[in-house]
Amino acid sequence: MKSILLCKDRDFKRKAVGHLNNSAFAAEKFVVEKMSDAVEILDRDLDVENFVIDASPFSSDEIKGMLDLYQRRSKNPEVRFLIYLDEAYQSKEKDVILQVLPKANVFFLPPAQNHFNKAFHGGRAIPDPPAPSASEQAAKEGPALTLIETSAHIKETVELLNSVSKDRSRLDILKQIGQRFNGIIGTFSFFLAKPGYAKVKDLATIIDDISRTYEDSDDHNALTEKHWQLLMESAKTLYLILKDLRENRPLTPTYVEKANALIALYSKDTDIRKRSSQTQDEVDRIVDVAAEILKLTS
Repeated sequence: MKSILLCKDRDFKRKAVGHLNNSAFAAEKFVVEKMSDAVEILDRDLDVENFVIDASPFSSDEIKGMLDLYQRRSKNPEVRFLIYLDEAYQSKEKDVILQVLPKANVFFLPPAQNHFNKAFHGGRAIPDPPAPSASEQAAKEGPALTLIETSAHIKETVELLNSVSKDRSRLDILKQIGQRFNGIIGTFSFFLAKPGYAKVKDLATIIDDISRTYEDSDDHNALTEKHWQLLMESAKTLYLILKDLRENRPLTPTYVEKANALIALYSKDTDIRKRSSQTQDEVDRIVDVAAEILKLTS
């Protein structure tokens, strides 16, 4: 997950970046000085879940204004806050912040590693759930295995996506991406009755069909910006939905809305070569995948 740092002090930024990395958040970090810039990033990037704020330079009114702006504009319920204050001058501001953001972690400067661990990892051990019965275990293992394998599949695809982002003419890499997501389509076709699984299948279909559109095509020598954006957003949204499924929680409404919007764009795009039906080879491959899953879970 990515992070936002709202701060004006260079030393605070350096320490915060180090603490985030040490908390296993090595992904991209956006550094801003205004809440309006932070909200714009949150609007466009659903991968941002960590929000660190050095509120020490701001007055009480400025802090209230920042929080009000966030409350009016934010659409991502997954964002976790770590907010720093100056103990000598802002001891009363902690209560003000917690009235607006009850789940925020508020500490006094200087930043410390244990603050970051508590804010972004909970700071406590989560008890193991009760062991399921034999019948419950048998019912769950197939889909659970599917989620784990698919997560690994997507992580392996990140490097391929990055390569295409740098050179849209790499249609050979685009083909590899399509093949990986084609496997996800087949696997998830067997669990469409489970909430969220159909969305994963539909998003994987978008990526695979875009790849097929450019395969052996005389009309295209590079991926268009429109199709790149659709492909990349579909991959990101698929991963976020998969994260909800793996953590066994209801799908985040924002992710579902995003998936529906992407599926609608795909449906209207007449330039994408859409599959009309499954070929016999695809049916055979799906059966093979299902047989492997059953073999591993039996």
